[in-house]
Parts: sequence; structure tokens; C-alpha cells
Amino acid sequence: MKDIALRTGDDDNTDGWETGKAKSSQVGEEELASMMEQLKEFVPNVEKLSAAVIVEMAKYDLNRFREFKKKGMAIRFGRFTAEENDRLRKNVEDFLSLAGIDCPQKLFYTSRYPEEISTIKQLKVQYRFLTRICEGIPRARNLIYKRGRKMFDELNYKGRYTEEEEASLKRFQTLYGNNWIKIADLVGRSEQSVALKFLTFDRKNTGRWSYKERRILLKVMEDELRKTLDPAEMTNLEQEATPERNARLLTIIREKLYQNIHWVDVAAKVKTRNWVQCRQQWMHLLTHRMSQGEAMSKSNKCVQAKINLINRLYSMNVEDQYDIDWEDLTDIFGDVPPYYVQRMFTKLKVSHVPMWKSKSFGDIIDFLYENTVPALKEKISKSRGNDKEGVRDSYKCHKTFNFSDIFYESDTDLETEESDQDT
Repeated sequence: MKDIALRTGDDDNTDGWETGKAKSSQVGEEELASMMEQLKEFVPNVEKLSAAVIVEMAKYDLNRFREFKKKGMAIRFGRFTAEENDRLRKNVEDFLSLAGIDCPQKLFYTSRYPEEISTIKQLKVQYRFLTRICEGIPRARNLIYKRGRKMFDELNYKGRYTEEEEASLKRFQTLYGNNWIKIADLVGRSEQSVALKFLTFDRKNTGRWSYKERRILLKVMEDELRKTLDPAEMTNLEQEATPERNARLLTIIREKLYQNIHWVDVAAKVKTRNWVQCRQQWMHLLTHRMSQGEAMSKSNKCVQAKINLINRLYSMNVEDQYDIDWEDLTDIFGDVPPYYVQRMFTKLKVSHVPMWKSKSFGDIIDFLYENTVPALKEKISKSRGNDKEGVRDSYKCHKTFNFSDIFYESDTDLETEESDQDT
């Protein structure tokens, strides 16, 4: 697997939290420890951040965090809420009006406008760009800036790559190496998009996973997830116990099973598949094991769950799919990862919405609500015996799982999981 670094910075020094490479003045150990102690109140696991990132946050965010605390506002991490997205859009619009700049892309992707770089940079400094776009949003400024780069990148949502684009990407990577900023401009896609797409070219196998490959993936994932456990989660282990017994004693928080996994590293250890294939196969295996093989398929429960999913999405009144936290919708189906819910929605729109590619997300939801929901309800009413036993609006989900529920030796289950892939 090729060693590829994702460069997502532009002309502003704000991507340090992700890479730990932000420029900062040298500070002593005592001063750094003091910064960490002050930030600890607001930032979970601050000790895991690089020194450069800690210095940057102490300089630019600490006073902001304290002001938010006075107002009773907790510092947020994770997915941006709809309210935060709206506030960021308003902040950007206000800055554009103040600075006299005609589009947000010039603020977040200044290097794409070589003839205006000098003027744009001057205006951003003069009117304190980063300070103004962060107003009213209780998050670190680096995370707000990164969210803005994603929201206002017109090259970020262009759908599947064409054969011509893939050929161009391969050619430009040969010429320019991993300079994704330059390659992104030439291909007409975002930097992250071209970097991640290039990684999918590094594949040795296609088609169905073999038994041996699935067994290797399970072993790799078990080793990777054990590394994420806190010492407190290891207290139940018995020093003299067998690995099988300790697997029954060991528990893991459900989110750790599918969040913040370094898929490029996983693919490097699996060796025969790329990171996209590894992620998809793991989510499939995980769905089967989290639900103990009872993930819904074609029963009335599944049909009702589809109705509930559409109704919930409709009631959310969201116009952008990227503003949805699929984790919040897993209770519709029970113990499944968010990937399963998102995949179910994709199947719904592809199967039921004509010309869905040309429709906005809001239009897709409206169509499903107005047309598909009545059809699904009729399907349930006409089903033999009209059996609605066990059908609910939501299900209680486990917050933790035993390792033995996810990682166990069973040739029969692996064969069943393989046969379920096409259902």
C-alpha cells in the first residue's frame, strides 16, 4: 500500500489539528503542560494532540471556549448540527459582503484564483477572516475552517468518476506524485477526493471475498480495535484466562466498532484489498454480528422500518444529505452500524425515485414520502396473514458489545454472512 499523505491545507495555516504540522513557536515543557491543563476542561483527550496543535488552540481558541462557557454553551465536537451549518453560512455571507469578495470559494480555495491571490489574502487579513467565520459556533476554529472548506467546495460533490477522470488522475499522479492540491486543480475535483480515489486503484482482488480474506480482515480488525480500548475497559481481564474467556469479558463501545478507523492501514495489513473494499466488507460483517444475524431483510418488519426511515427523514426537514447523522437513525433498525441505514436509504432512492440523480436531496425525500410510503403501507396490508408481530417504530440499541459477540470462530457464520451479501 502506498504511503499517501492527505494535504488539505490552502494558504491559511489551519489544518494543524488533523496533521499536527501547524507552525508554532517553540514552548517549554512547563508552558505546554499549562496549556494542556487549561484546555483539558474543554477538549477531551487533549493529551493525544500534537504540541503544535495544542499551542495553536491555546492561542486562538482558549479565550473563545471560556466565553462560550460563560454563556452556558458546551464546546462541540463531531458532526456539525444544522444550526451550526446555517450559522457558518451566514458568517461567510457576512464576510463576503464586508470584504467585497464575490464567492466563498475564493475564501477557502484562494490558490484557485492566481490573479487575485494577493488581493484576497490582504482582505482576509484586514477583516479577520478566521475570527469572523467562527463567531457564535462553539468549536475549535480549525474544525470550523475545515467544515467551511467542505461546504463551499464546488468540486466536492460531483458524483462517480468517469473513465476519463480516472485515467487523468493516474497520469497526473505519475507526473506530480502526491501533490494532491495540484492534481485536484487539473482533474477538477477536491484534494481529498482525488487522494482517496487514487487509493482505490491499489487493488489486487475484485469480486467476492474468499473465506481466507474475511478471516484475515476479522483478525486485523480485532487487533486494531483492541488498540482503541482505554485502560478502564481492560480491568475485567484475567491474567491467567484463555484468550476466548477474555474475549467474553472484554467489552467495547459500539461507536468504536465503526468510527475513526484508519482504513488505509487496515488495507495494508489485509494486503489483497483496497481501503474501500475493506470498509465495505467490515460493515457487512459487522451488521450481521451486531444484530446476531437478525438484520432485517424482506419481512414486514423491514418494510415498516423503511417507512419509518422515510418518515423520520421527512420530519427532519434537511436539504443536504451530508447534514444527516445516520447514527441517530440506527434505532429504526436495531443493532446495526450507521452504514446499514445509509445503505438502506440508497437502495430506496435508487429503486423508487425516477431520475434521482437529477433531483435535490429534499426532492428525493418528498417523493419517497408522498409516493413510496403509501405503496409500502399497501404492501404490508396485502401481505399474507397481515402479520405485524414485532413491528415497532424504534428499537433499543446496545451501547456496548462483548468482543466475543463480534469476533468469534465460526465457519458456518462466515458462510452465512457471505450468502447474505447480495440480499
